[in-house]
Amino acid sequence: MNKLLSSGLALSMAVASAPAMAQDFPSEPIQMNVCSPAGGGNDQNTQAIAPFVEKYLGQPAIVQYKPGAGGTLAATEVSEADPDGYSLLVCDLGGTVFGPIAQNLDFDADSLVPIAQLTFVPWVLTAGGDAPWDSAEAFVEDALARPGEIDAAIADVASADHYMWLRFAQTTDIGPSGLRWVPYGGGGPKVRAMLAGESMIDMLLPSLVKGPMAEGTMKPLAVAAEERSAAIPDVPTMKELGIDVTEGLAIHVFAPAGTPEDVVAKLRSGFAEIAADPEYIDVYTKMGQDISGFMGGDDYQAVWDQTWEEAPGLLREAAGAN
Repeated sequence: MNKLLSSGLALSMAVASAPAMAQDFPSEPIQMNVCSPAGGGNDQNTQAIAPFVEKYLGQPAIVQYKPGAGGTLAATEVSEADPDGYSLLVCDLGGTVFGPIAQNLDFDADSLVPIAQLTFVPWVLTAGGDAPWDSAEAFVEDALARPGEIDAAIADVASADHYMWLRFAQTTDIGPSGLRWVPYGGGGPKVRAMLAGESMIDMLLPSLVKGPMAEGTMKPLAVAAEERSAAIPDVPTMKELGIDVTEGLAIHVFAPAGTPEDVVAKLRSGFAEIAADPEYIDVYTKMGQDISGFMGGDDYQAVWDQTWEEAPGLLREAAGAN
């Protein structure tokens, strides 16, 4: 065999043995691993987007539920999966940032590649109907005057709402030790505690606040978003009040670290096309969610990196304070 033929054969073999995703990704179904049980926000968003995956990426999505350890079980499993683009994670930042830090896992910003933020629902600083505060300013003033004496409800330590509280406390100079963190074991128990008059201050979602606000059992004080919430339009944003915090419950899609750049680019492009589809937008509207929360590409990568820069210090400070 001459050298030219030998070289050509070697090149052909190399191309043939290269990962298929570099040539025709995707060529098989894509598994979307949900980091929490069926029925929650992660599942709701996965079920909404899954039917559109085949339309824009050419292959169906297979939804798998892998709850456990606050979402970190699925996050770790996907981070260790083959980086071929066929195993994706759908999770919030509790399972992909706050939980891994709090659990001291060997996991960081480089463990996953962010593909897209599907939705963003802002947190609302919410007081109980009988609470003494009628404004965010009044609450902050009271917390500063009585450090460590006010109980603040959280779903759990290092949960997404706890992180929102830490951002709020940092920005307002209340500090992580300025409030007593009271875990309720989930969002549902927190809401029930406030409705029962047990909890006086919390970070909740607009959809959970609207009804009780009309009944007088909750008082939303400020929304952690760039713009006011359509659900509670009379409630000011924190930025309007001089509190520079934009934070919410966001659902994200990730691929394992090491996924080829061309595959990442195709996934990001596909999810961006899905987010612009009128039928998909209609699905989200009927769910009561705001599709404007979609984020992808370099913008999303920057947010992911910034969160990992800020979160470790805040969570370590909070752990030392309580």
